[in-house]
Amino acid sequence: MGAKLFSPRAAPAGPGSAINLRNPLRSEGRYREAAALLLFAAAAFATLALGSVRLDPLDAGGHGANWVGPAGAAFAT
Repeated sequence: MGAKLFSPRAAPAGPGSAINLRNPLRSEGRYREAAALLLFAAAAFATLALGSVRLDPLDAGGHGANWVGPAGAAFAT
């Protein structure tokens, strides 16, 4: 039937490919997961900031209300 679903991965071969148990962030894929999480949070922040900005077209210097606060208003302007 092929590969079993949810089966554990095979251990990597070779002396240099062992998982570092002292520092779990150095194991393969942790940096990519952290980077993906940060990019997702930044994209959500930018979407909320740009989607909720309400600026007065006659007042170019003023900051409008924003769902993510003053930092979102500054980002959107």
